[in-house]
Amino acid sequence: MEQSTRIDVEAPVEQVWEVLRAVERWPEWAPNASGGDAAA
Repeated sequence: MEQSTRIDVEAPVEQVWEVLRAVERWPEWAPNASGGDAAA
């Protein structure tokens, strides 16, 4: 089984990856995210 979701984001790809890499800030925009340790 395979499932996918697509979301179109109106931002430069570099900016999107910058936000996604900032794991410690995820709870600011994703309340269910814990902001875990990205180095683990």
